[in-house]
Parts: sequence; structure tokens; C-alpha cells
Amino acid sequence: MSKIQRQYKVETHVIIQKIGQINTKNETFYAEFFIETQWSDRIRINEKQFKYDPAKFFNPNIILNNSVGDPYQEISYSAKILENGKVFKLVEIVERRKIQGKFWQKFDFNKFPLDVQTLAIEISSSSPCSQVHLIESKNKFNFLNPNAFMDTQEWKICNHIQTRECLKQSEVSTDENSAFTIQISAFRMPSYYLYNAFLLIFIITSVGLAKFTIQCDTPHVRLIVDTTVVLTLITFKWVIAEEIPQISYLTSLDKYNLFSIAYVIAQSIYDSVVGVLASPKCAKPYGTYDLYAFIASVSLLAIVNIFLVIWIIFIAIRNRYDMYKYTKVSSDTNSKRLLQMYNKDMSKFESNLDVKNDFGEMDEDQDENDSDKKSDTDSIGSQTIRL
Repeated sequence: MSKIQRQYKVETHVIIQKIGQINTKNETFYAEFFIETQWSDRIRINEKQFKYDPAKFFNPNIILNNSVGDPYQEISYSAKILENGKVFKLVEIVERRKIQGKFWQKFDFNKFPLDVQTLAIEISSSSPCSQVHLIESKNKFNFLNPNAFMDTQEWKICNHIQTRECLKQSEVSTDENSAFTIQISAFRMPSYYLYNAFLLIFIITSVGLAKFTIQCDTPHVRLIVDTTVVLTLITFKWVIAEEIPQISYLTSLDKYNLFSIAYVIAQSIYDSVVGVLASPKCAKPYGTYDLYAFIASVSLLAIVNIFLVIWIIFIAIRNRYDMYKYTKVSSDTNSKRLLQMYNKDMSKFESNLDVKNDFGEMDEDQDENDSDKKSDTDSIGSQTIRL
């Protein structure tokens, strides 16, 4: 018969001391944190000489899946005997790891520069899930120190840690390993890009409308203005592209920049056609057409930018709501867990109190019996003396 293998439930608890240095170009961030794992095991030991050794006894073999290189780690152990058996003792073992290093995370730049990035640290066990199951600690809270965030000028951290338990395919075998993921939301503060990117693109594009003051029968002069604006926008786009990695999709800023380039190119095509047809001296009705083209260009630019402002306000409000929601969920979850722990402690206290009361009643009954016996003895004694 094959021996039934035991599955260890390892409670995981995380304290994040520092987090920051978010590098969107390389999609990395820096973190300093503690991981505390706790499990129980029945071990045949000598109580006075016991010292936990991970090489001799069970260990969950915690690994960091998304670390960059080999992070710095300090590991310590502590053990507490819960039950004393004749042969085996039930021991509670706690492993504490202090970790410092860089971690990789795939970022989403669709809404750049109003994006929200998830900073995730994935912890797993090198043992198969049939042996180790990583779960969130029931008695200890995950903690994030918001004052230790290092990129306060560019990012705003959400004071809430999301956890997720999952199974991860092993890289060296066909087994699945238990994984525990810590997620923190970081909201980019977009003011820098709104003023130095969106606003400048709008100004550069708007300056191109000044060409309508030039007669429509001189297209070569208008085309000089159009070409200058297009080249400026293209150069500006390449400068902004240095801030994010080379991705296969367009960000919000890319879409706005490409719209501005297409907008100016469409105007240059119009200037070329009208310039040829209106020669000489911008004859009628091309002068009227030119006025209509100016009104249409201004209207289109105004409508697009109004929608852009509405979108920016909507995303900003939604990001604030998400931050409030995450914080409220964290607060409600912690309050609920505190209430459960309080009720659990109170039930233990009441059960102990009931036991003490039972013992007290037994003691009182015993005292009454003793007093009755004593009175009987006294009465018998007195009777004996009287006889």
C-alpha cells in the first residue's frame, strides 16, 4: 500500500516596509518586505534539545516567482510546542524572511498617463500543491506602510493589499504548485503629462490654424507651416515614447498625438488642392470654401479636445473612486476579521468561565458535603462525648 501524503496548510502573512522606484521602461519596481509563514507539524523530538532545522524537518521552500535576479534575504525560525505526546509532539513553526530586491510586473499602458498599475509579488512553494497549500493568515493582517512609498511625486499608492491564492504550473515538472500573490495598486499622478504633453500638442496643433491668414492661392507658404507642425509633432511623439516600453498597442497619449498628425496632414492635402484650383488670387468660390474649411477645422479641434477633457475628468474621478473603494474594502475586511477574532476570543473566554463556574459549583458542593460531614461528625462526636 502506498503511504498517504499529508498536505500542509501554510499560513502566509506579509508586511511591506518600502515599495517604489517604479520603472515603467523596464517594467520593474523595488520592494522591501517581511514574509512570515506558519505551519504545524508532528515531530519526534526531545523538548529540551529541539531546534528547528529546515534540512531535517518539513519546510514549504518558499520562492519568489517574479523577482529580478537574486534578492537579498534574511531567514529566521522559531518553534513552539503546542501538544506534548508520548512519542510525537505537535509543534508550531514560524519562518520569517526579510527580502529586498527588484520585481518584474507586466504593466498596462492603455490609459497612459492616467494609468493604474498593479505591483504584484508572487510567492509560491517549490513543493507540489498536494504537499503544500499556501493560504492567507487568519490571525494576522497584511500591512503596508504608506509613508515608506518612495515615488510620491509621480505615483500615489493605495493603502490596501489584495491577496490571491492560485495554482501555478511548475517549470521543472508536471506538478502544480500553490502560489500566493500580493497586489498593490499604484495610481499615476498625470499632471506632468497633462501640462507637458497634451497641452503642448494642443498648442502646436492650434498654431497650425494660423495659416488660414495666408491667401489660399499661395499653397507653398501654407505647406511650409503644415510640414513644420507635422515634423514637430512626430519629434514630440518620439520623445514621449522614451518614457514607456516598446509596446504593440497605442496609449491614450499616442492616439491623441496621431490624431493631431492626421489632422494637420488632412489640412495640408486641402491646402494643396485648393491652392491649385484657386489660382490666381484665390478666386471665388474658393475664398468662401476656405472660410468654411477654417470653421470646420476649428470646430473639429474643439470637439475632440472637449471630449478629451471630459474623458480625463471621468478617468480621474473613477481612479479616486477605485482608491476609496479599495481602502473601504480593506477597512471593512479588517473590521470583520477583528470582529471574528473578538467573538472567537470571547467564546473561548466564556467557555473557560463556564468551566471555572462548574469547578466552582463542584467546589461549593464539595464544601457543603464536607461541612455536612463535619457537622455530622461534630454531632456524632458530641453525642459520643455525651455518652
